[in-house]
Amino acid sequence: MNTLGERLKRALQDADLTQVELAEKLGISQQAVQFICSGRTKHSKHIERIANILNVSPEWLTFGNDTSFGIAETRSTYSLSNITVPLYTIKQLDTNDKPSQVVRCPYDFSPGTFALLIEGDPTAANAMHPSYGRAYPVGSIVFADPAQANECKNGDIVIAELTD
Repeated sequence: MNTLGERLKRALQDADLTQVELAEKLGISQQAVQFICSGRTKHSKHIERIANILNVSPEWLTFGNDTSFGIAETRSTYSLSNITVPLYTIKQLDTNDKPSQVVRCPYDFSPGTFALLIEGDPTAANAMHPSYGRAYPVGSIVFADPAQANECKNGDIVIAELTD
C-alpha cells in the first residue's frame, strides 16, 4: 500500500465502513472521501479525525510506516536512531532559540531533522498560509530533513534560511 488512498480503502474495509458512512461521521461529502480514496491526493486536513474514526494511527494513514498497524515502509537510506525530533516555532528558528519540546517523527529520518509548528492567523496570507496553493492549517506540524535537500524537485515545499 503505497498511497494514502490505498491505506484509507484498507482501513475502511477493516472497519466495515463505507465511504458514505465515513463522510457522514466527518461531516463532509462522500465525493471528498472518494477523492482521498482515489489516490490523487497525498494529504487531507481530516487525517486525524479519519484515523480516530477508523481506529488507525495518523502516521500509518499518512505515511504507511507505523509498525503498530503491522505495516512498515521505510527509507532504507536513513536509520531511526531516535524516534523524536525537536519541535520549533518559526520565532524559535528566527532567533536561534532552543526548542522546548520534542515530537515523535512518523518516518525514518537522519540527524538534523526537526519539526516546525505552524502558528499564526489562518485568515491572513503568509508563507505557510498562502492565498492560493497548498496550505498548512494552524496547529500542523511539518517535518524537515535537511539531508534530503538534494532530492527536492519542482513543486516540493522547502524550508529555507534566508541570509543577507
